[in-house]
Amino acid sequence: MFDALLSNKKMKEQLSRAVTTDTPMHAYLFCGEQGTGKKTAARLLAYELVGEGREKVMRSSHPDVTTVRPAEGKKLISVEQIREMRADAFVRPSEGRRKIYIIDGVHLMNDAGQNALLNILEQPPSFVVFILLSQSRQKVLPTVISRCAVYDMEYVEPSCAAEYLKTVYPDKDSEQLKTAVLAAGGNIGLAESFLGSQEFEHYSADCEKLVVSALSSGEYAASRIISGMSKDTLCGFLPVLAMYLRDVAVYTASGKSDDAVFCGSILKNKQLFDKIDLNMLYDSIRACESAVELINANVSPALAAAKVVILLCGGKNID
Repeated sequence: MFDALLSNKKMKEQLSRAVTTDTPMHAYLFCGEQGTGKKTAARLLAYELVGEGREKVMRSSHPDVTTVRPAEGKKLISVEQIREMRADAFVRPSEGRRKIYIIDGVHLMNDAGQNALLNILEQPPSFVVFILLSQSRQKVLPTVISRCAVYDMEYVEPSCAAEYLKTVYPDKDSEQLKTAVLAAGGNIGLAESFLGSQEFEHYSADCEKLVVSALSSGEYAASRIISGMSKDTLCGFLPVLAMYLRDVAVYTASGKSDDAVFCGSILKNKQLFDKIDLNMLYDSIRACESAVELINANVSPALAAAKVVILLCGGKNID
């Protein structure tokens, strides 16, 4: 019934029981980062609950299944959108047995919007089911949470993830699949984005060049690797660099690299990484993370990335 959703065994069992016994909750809240399967779960649940014409759900064309997300050009779901949904919810279904509202981004609502949603969650029509999606529970008001059946999306086991990804990307070899799964930390959507993009491979190669250059050739050589990167490129590259540095840190601390995303690169540069300073690595990882935040806040990309290079070259952590 929910086979298209990987892992999440307990969740699938409980949702299947609700469908089979025709006793769904009036509101569900699925929490998890982008790529963890929230939308897949919502679509499958809507498919099972709506009744007549359910095949249209997968084509996003069922008249009784509505997705609420920020209006074009807006970052938040507005209070007005929730009020319109609230009014529409009292109109009986036109085709199916139920009306389903998928709210794609409760974390994209301010307190006023969530309080407006709370009004309909407290006394919903009997034929309506709300499916709320959020990146985390912390971004949802406790009063909203208390009126929902809440599920935290699980990350997929590496073996299961690799097996699934092989069906989507049959041309990728086992090493590429393993790298994507490890890099994504069990987040299937993120792993797919890595496999479907040549940028990840380019970023991985640049990580090795940057770190090796910083350790062996100095600041000038390392700076040249990122000097030509655009804002968007840096925002994609720096998280991969942080990932690479975490692998190096684990290797430096434990001497083990079997579970590392960048195992091959670490073994290739083993002699160089054996001498690396752990504190410098930790500072550099934090600098990568803060650099992305600074760039998104319109700080000069070159300045934001410069601290990372300085730290990797042995400079002091100056905040």
